[in-house]
Amino acid sequence: MILYINGDGHSAAAMASTDFVTAEDDVNLWYMGRAPHPVNLRRSYGAYIASVLKARLLVEADANNTNQAVIDQTKKFIENNPVNEQILVIVGMPVYDKLQFDEFGAYFKQRDIKHILYPVSDYIEWLTLRHHKPNEFGYFDELAHKDWAGNLIKPLTRII
Repeated sequence: MILYINGDGHSAAAMASTDFVTAEDDVNLWYMGRAPHPVNLRRSYGAYIASVLKARLLVEADANNTNQAVIDQTKKFIENNPVNEQILVIVGMPVYDKLQFDEFGAYFKQRDIKHILYPVSDYIEWLTLRHHKPNEFGYFDELAHKDWAGNLIKPLTRII
């Protein structure tokens, strides 16, 4: 199984364990470009879920992603995926747009792809209600990622 994660910096675990948003922010990892910083990624909600599901993790989330970029990247991955392996998709959409959510959800259903779509505003609200505090840049730490992973595991067990 492949666990595919896309979204903005929250889905990329920006600043979860380091002061870096992306790998290129770290002078030692500049060559990795805008990929999620690997130390943060290991402490992301995606990494926790992949561990529980024993799935391979692929994260294309980027702090600069727009809804359209997320949609385009995700569709490109699905349509160009050469591996005949089950794909589970989790997408944190940067901005809630009902039409985009409905169309993107229909895209997954037509292809029988298990997925969870959520607006980042729901993620922030859920964590804040559980007394997690974002840093000065609006990102959450690894404990918040672990809690969010726990929140997503229950609906995941119903769809996989």
